[in-house]
Amino acid sequence: MAVSHASLERGNPNTRGVAQLPFARTAPSAPTPVPYDIPAETPEPTIKKKRKRADARQLEALNRMYARTAFPSTEERLQLAKDLDMSARSVQIWLAHTFIYATCFDF
Repeated sequence: MAVSHASLERGNPNTRGVAQLPFARTAPSAPTPVPYDIPAETPEPTIKKKRKRADARQLEALNRMYARTAFPSTEERLQLAKDLDMSARSVQIWLAHTFIYATCFDF
């Protein structure tokens, strides 16, 4: 006589399928506390710098670079940023925004 899978689970409702399964869950254990040290002095919060717009000299150089190529190499961006006293990231963002503006609005 064949015994179906469903009839095995109906035997005892409290142990239904727990003991037979190789991937049965165990009771959750309490998390172990993580030791940490609270610093004696909390440093002053850093003040975020205000955003600066590019001045006329910087815009002229950025536009010259963009007219030459919309995708300058990393070295070219770094050199331009150094010459203009800007961060390389701000040069990259300016070029990306100008590219998007030009493609969306046929600038």
